Amino acid sequence: MGNSTSKSGFAAKVTSLPARSKTSIYALLLSQLSSFHPKTIIDFRQKKELMTIVKKAILDHEQSLSVVGFHLKQAATTRGISSHFKALVKDASDALANSNFKKSFEVQTVTPQDLPARIPRQVESQIAVHLLESPTLLMWKSVNKISAAIVDLLAKHVDKPDLFTEFLLHINGKPGNELEPTIPLAFAHFYTETTLTDVVQILKEGNDLAAVMLIQFMFMRDAFALLDVDAGFFQNILSNKFGGEFKLHLQDSDLDDSQNHNLITMFFLQYTLFSPQLYTDRGRAEFNSHLDNHLGISTHANDRIAMGKQLTSWYPDCMCQTADLQSPFLTNVVQHDIPYVSGASGMTSLFLGAMTLLGNFPTPQEKQYYLLAVVAFMVSGGLHSMHEVLSVPKVRLGLLPEYQTEGNKMGNYDTAFFSLFANDPEVASRLNSAWTQTIEWINCTYPKAFPNDVALEKTTEENPQISPLNK
Repeated sequence: MGNSTSKSGFAAKVTSLPARSKTSIYALLLSQLSSFHPKTIIDFRQKKELMTIVKKAILDHEQSLSVVGFHLKQAATTRGISSHFKALVKDASDALANSNFKKSFEVQTVTPQDLPARIPRQVESQIAVHLLESPTLLMWKSVNKISAAIVDLLAKHVDKPDLFTEFLLHINGKPGNELEPTIPLAFAHFYTETTLTDVVQILKEGNDLAAVMLIQFMFMRDAFALLDVDAGFFQNILSNKFGGEFKLHLQDSDLDDSQNHNLITMFFLQYTLFSPQLYTDRGRAEFNSHLDNHLGISTHANDRIAMGKQLTSWYPDCMCQTADLQSPFLTNVVQHDIPYVSGASGMTSLFLGAMTLLGNFPTPQEKQYYLLAVVAFMVSGGLHSMHEVLSVPKVRLGLLPEYQTEGNKMGNYDTAFFSLFANDPEVASRLNSAWTQTIEWINCTYPKAFPNDVALEKTTEENPQISPLNK
């Protein structure tokens, strides 16, 4: 951690957390607030409000410490707070106002030491896994609509099983070693032979989100473009309004010719061709094979073990994809405390194809809940960060209009995405559980910052970082 002339005890404690990441500041403050026992009703209210503000700062990757600092100052001068709570918030407020303290968290040049992003990875992983393992009813409603469309298409092509050969190959395990995938990204693939009849049953039952999302992705990847779909199918889709690059694509394409309807499908499947500015620089260097079955985008050995796992294995990008330190994309995300996994998500483009061509959702809400399922699947599978997922619907379809893909406010997960579900108690429940687990993890992982707390396990420097080597 950079040197600071601040006399704040808060500033000293934050040196025990990862250096050069503003998320470390917010994480320490969140943990301190969480463990504080209110002395008055005013303490209780201020604690609750400040914890909401700090969580938002973490999810929005807030780069201005003055934002949280302002609220800390306000709380410290609130009439009726106890002297203990005032001391806590003033200590943090003084640190955040110190110029040398601020400078110590600025990243000009990205180094390999900046890549672990252990706290941001934990936050994203906890949220995604909680949503994947306990999907909400409205998430299932959107997902099931796409599943029903797939079931219908499978029934219409029941006499052409050869069209689904690649699809079945890739949702199943490797012949002779079924716990391994046939392709690296096959997160949640099946270890027992799964037939088209089984696929229909799994989609109709709709009780395993990871399995259903894998089927939907592979169906778009390997099967949809091969099917006989009449022009009326596409005309129904085109009756909706679209934004982003897809709107421009439709304007430039001669879709009066039924044969050109294939251009709609190709927009989603051949994403690098139609969105070069999004996919040219993804910060990628070498891909080193690392077979794994643990959930989330964390790279530290202890964090992966604690997060939970699948029965079958795959090659999660967070463990396999090395980063090009010269990449402008990489520099941009690291400077905003956003974890790098593998750059803008091509898989998400295929999910957007499923959402547009199969879901054909009439309301923004249905699309938002489907994107929530996509985020849960992609981040739980260690395939992409939330930013690498959310940037794609923003650019390609013009969804999530408030989401920032660049600039000082980039990666504003809470403002542009999670706030859309603010009135959904089921989503709130999953997020609250994820935050509880995250705070417990912070306390146990960085015991030096909490000398009066009991650490359940020691996960400090002596535990190996098993993130990939970086170029």
